[in-house]
Amino acid sequence: MPEFARVNSDFAQELASMIGNRPLRETVQRLFYVAIRVWIKTLPAERLAIEAAIFRDEVEDVLQALELADFEAVGYLHRTHLSMSFARLRQYLELGND
Repeated sequence: MPEFARVNSDFAQELASMIGNRPLRETVQRLFYVAIRVWIKTLPAERLAIEAAIFRDEVEDVLQALELADFEAVGYLHRTHLSMSFARLRQYLELGND
């Protein structure tokens, strides 16, 4: 899990570095670190490979948008992937409480 968290952190930092507004960039970075701590504590070990594959797909999608210099698409893709990851996180939390 630590390697997955590190790669995820590196990716988040690269995306955040593209935000020109410093206060917004710092807020995004702080929120990421709060979220990743929750993920690390919540993610069932048996789901790590699945989450890694989902993350790989996200990175590929974002890289394709960057190759096209479509920064608006990068934002929409990242927002969509974040939304889906929080939905999965809620499922994991609900499963853990059963």
